[in-house]
Amino acid sequence: MLAREPLIEAARPALEAAARGAGETYFLATIREGAIVVLDKVEGTGMLRAAPRIGESAPLHATAVGKLYLALAPARVAVPTGVLERFTPRTLASASALARASAEVARRGWADSREEWIPGLSFVAAPVRVGGELLGAVAAAVPAARFTGAAKRKILNVTLDAARTIAARLEGSSS
Repeated sequence: MLAREPLIEAARPALEAAARGAGETYFLATIREGAIVVLDKVEGTGMLRAAPRIGESAPLHATAVGKLYLALAPARVAVPTGVLERFTPRTLASASALARASAEVARRGWADSREEWIPGLSFVAAPVRVGGELLGAVAAAVPAARFTGAAKRKILNVTLDAARTIAARLEGSSS
């Protein structure tokens, strides 16, 4: 059962704090059998109720979490080739565009997607790494109109802090 996993147990308090701090919906996701799977979700205080639900999968090439895995743990995912499925007009539709995006993610250490999977919705994701291994990702779902300027920086910082907190709990250096 998902709820007994150490990753979820370590993540829940950080996800709740992030959702309160940023007011957005936060997810914990990982890779399972080559697909992005949502392990936990905490709704923010805003009106947004973002998909997907716990246990559902998300497309690799059109999500921030997918880009994170492609950039930081490519051996764990099947790298898409050829023409990629379009979910919106902003979806990265070629393997070369995805490779460029993955290189940028690897450089900066976090990922985003802007209306690439769901119209009107942007995501930012930060890695949960323990001992150099990418165990999962914390992601925030944000209405695209609010994902700019100071609001974007705040959401990014809250997301990065949540990922670091989860990693520290898993490493045993924080309770």
